[in-house]
Amino acid sequence: MKYLIFLLFPLLLMSCKKDEGPMPSGSLQVLTAQSFQSEVKDGSGISVVFFHAEWCTICHAQRPHIEEAAEDADLSAAFFGEIDHVDYESVFDAEGVSYFPQIWIYEDGEFKKEITSQNQPITTAEIKQAVLDYL
Repeated sequence: MKYLIFLLFPLLLMSCKKDEGPMPSGSLQVLTAQSFQSEVKDGSGISVVFFHAEWCTICHAQRPHIEEAAEDADLSAAFFGEIDHVDYESVFDAEGVSYFPQIWIYEDGEFKKEITSQNQPITTAEIKQAVLDYL
């Protein structure tokens, strides 16, 4: 029995994963509070941020459209990121995001435009046109 514990303990340690910050989800980057600050607020150029909650069904319906826009070659000059309300409520509070899903456009760290829709997803074409207005 004690040998089993000695064998399982190293496996347990190896399975622990260090959080290394934002991880890519296609071209849509997963943001933390820290990377939101560095990539969006302190960043330069156009940033598009998808504010959502993991439990939100409308957010799930919006996801394919924002992911498709993030992978569009015409929008490659823009940074696309997403941030989850469950994990980073403080960012939502600081930015004044009171409901979701919302897609916000920032230019050189400053909020420029909110793209939002009540009860239906914003289409890829609508996202693309809104971003192209700033590129």
